Amino acid sequence: MKKWKIVALLLISILSISMIVYKKNLDLQKNEHKIKWEKYDAGSIKELHYLDEEKGVISFRASKNFITFSGWASIGDRYLVLKTRYASNEGIDEEPKKGWTWHAIVYDLDHLDKKPEKVDLYQVVKNYDKNFYLKNQGTIILEDGKEYLLLKLQHYEKKNKITVKMDLTTNKIVGETTEELFRTNYPTSYNSSSLGDAINNSNVYNDSDFFIFSYPYCDCINFEKDYPKFIQLGKANKEDKMVVAFRKKKISVEESYQLLRHWFAPIGQDKLEVIGTNESNDGEKQTKVLETYQEFAEWTHLERRW
Repeated sequence: MKKWKIVALLLISILSISMIVYKKNLDLQKNEHKIKWEKYDAGSIKELHYLDEEKGVISFRASKNFITFSGWASIGDRYLVLKTRYASNEGIDEEPKKGWTWHAIVYDLDHLDKKPEKVDLYQVVKNYDKNFYLKNQGTIILEDGKEYLLLKLQHYEKKNKITVKMDLTTNKIVGETTEELFRTNYPTSYNSSSLGDAINNSNVYNDSDFFIFSYPYCDCINFEKDYPKFIQLGKANKEDKMVVAFRKKKISVEESYQLLRHWFAPIGQDKLEVIGTNESNDGEKQTKVLETYQEFAEWTHLERRW
């Protein structure tokens, strides 16, 4: 009888251990299922074209999620850069984990038929300083004839953050900078002027230097009359966005402003009369006609950086 009792106790112990292991495996599987993998990017673009003979204005067709909360894009003069990131939802803003990827998709605007370059930003940061990891991707700046992509890095141990410049011709970080990570060069969708109103009323969204056209089109502005092929392409691809942007050296600030005045004027009117409106604390409204970009920038408190 003692032998049978010992055997029974052993069986019960084995069964109990098996149940504990089984439960732990179930809990582990549940936790694994909670971890979700997401792609955070600026969408994809197709049919990249020059909109003008001087090649100063770029147009392209973009996926519907172009420039969203989880993605970013930036244009310089020669380069257009999109962000694409793949990560799990566990501590998305923390140190990179196994399996995470972060790439900059770099388009050469001097050679539109050239395949875009996919730059591994995690590796770029490691090559610069292994004590830091990539925290955020910013916009393109132009300095001394070169174009740089701004990156925000964080130290693994000290946790301090720095902003660095990556040379877009070499894909190497060349040093730190005090430049702001993000720049909003043309926030016309938000400013208190009739230009911002005209853009919004045309079903166009202005995000930094990108003017994003969405279906349905208003059929009411000079731009649609001047560039019928652009509009036809958009109507044939209603789910996509049609995007226009200025290159920083090929076109001056003043030229871009005057182009916008023409584009968003009613059909048949040469230029939109841009009127700035401000309201004081006591409710009194002030208005001013803004003929030049300088007047526009001063009125809307902009600081242009190209």
